[in-house]
Amino acid sequence: MKCEREERGRVRRARRIAPHRRLRRARAAVIMVIRQRGNIMIGFAIALGLAATTPVQTPPPAAASPAQALGQCMAMKTTGEDRILVARWMLVAMASGPQMTGVVTVQPGQKEKYDRGMATLFTRLLVTDCPDLSRAVFKLRDNAAFRVAGESLGQVAMQELLTNPQASAALGAYVKYLDLEAFKKVTTP
Repeated sequence: MKCEREERGRVRRARRIAPHRRLRRARAAVIMVIRQRGNIMIGFAIALGLAATTPVQTPPPAAASPAQALGQCMAMKTTGEDRILVARWMLVAMASGPQMTGVVTVQPGQKEKYDRGMATLFTRLLVTDCPDLSRAVFKLRDNAAFRVAGESLGQVAMQELLTNPQASAALGAYVKYLDLEAFKKVTTP
């Protein structure tokens, strides 16, 4: 019971960590793995996996486009629960493609459930939480602008998932299958 409470407290604290601090901690973890295992290739592969799935944390440009500003607002106005909804909606949507047949099974009614939840969230974000910014993007009449804004939402959803140690470990699990001999061709002079 005590271990369970400690774990919940640790998870709550991890969720409160700012994204830039999470990225620093992830980099520190990669360096630690490199030092512990003494194998630069394993560390490199883990870093590559983190880089591929973790968006680069760069400060916003001084004059962000309306789409970027809307994306930032949408990301800031979501809760952890909202981000999990976005991640689940993305997974269910991707699982609907024929390429995922046999990999992920979506139960009947799940897609509609997450579509409804996403519609409610998107309406709240555009109409209630970020109305001035969404108005500016609507005036552009450009679907690409909404894609840019939506990318920010997808990024924070993935960051939310990767705060879970199990998800982070699963992401780097492929490293044990790398052919380290093959990498010698590109790592030795």
